[in-house]
Amino acid sequence: MISVLLLAWTAIGHNYRPSIEVQTATWHDGLQEYYFERSTQDSFDPKLYEKTRSVNEAVRYILEHYQPKSEEERLRAAYNFTRKRFMHFMYPHHTWRTNPYLALAEFLFPTKPFNGMYLADDNLRHSAVTWCGGAATIFIEIYRAMGGEAQTVSFLGHDIAEARIGNQYYFVDADLERFAQGRVKQVAESESRLRSLYAGYSEERINHYVGVFATNAIYGGYYGPSTNSPRIQKIQAAIAYGKWIAPAGLMLLGVGLLLVSRSNS
Repeated sequence: MISVLLLAWTAIGHNYRPSIEVQTATWHDGLQEYYFERSTQDSFDPKLYEKTRSVNEAVRYILEHYQPKSEEERLRAAYNFTRKRFMHFMYPHHTWRTNPYLALAEFLFPTKPFNGMYLADDNLRHSAVTWCGGAATIFIEIYRAMGGEAQTVSFLGHDIAEARIGNQYYFVDADLERFAQGRVKQVAESESRLRSLYAGYSEERINHYVGVFATNAIYGGYYGPSTNSPRIQKIQAAIAYGKWIAPAGLMLLGVGLLLVSRSNS
């Protein structure tokens, strides 16, 4: 009976989306408080939120609606989709309904980041909000699924992506909604270019990110993980499969025990 309930819970929660009000509500992860402050630069499109729940669905939507012809058009389409698909500056996390195993991890280890959404499919399936690392991961997964090459680039306080087409490189910040030609290193080392690129944000925020881009960058590699937290991403990927296997295994075990007991009676 428990296995049936657990399987039903998993099936119902697999595509569950909390209300926007719940997703943007202030929450505390045991270390700090997160509150939603929507930027005037935010170009969130509710239609994209309603129509896409996975990387595969995102790729199909891009090919059908953006209809990119060239490799650069595919790159720009993946970027534009990602920046418009989410409201930014908020950390999504699993609830007891979307993934009880990760919600339990948050309950047991409130100061550890186990319950953030590190899988692109989880972000797309459950959330209308994301943060810089999530936006970079989602862009990379979508663009790679379309045959492109991209890697995550992590600064102290901000994550973005770098893409390449042949010998041409691109700076991709789907979170702050900025895109430029050139290697990330080249753009990050030019304060004047950064200020021009991020024009439209407050002077205080621009000054903050100029400082962030002056820190050392960690590159994930074009064939590496799509996040700066690959260990947690791998654990969550295993749990994404395990949440189906655990109740199914319990059901088979129960059936097996029942057959054994009947054969012995």
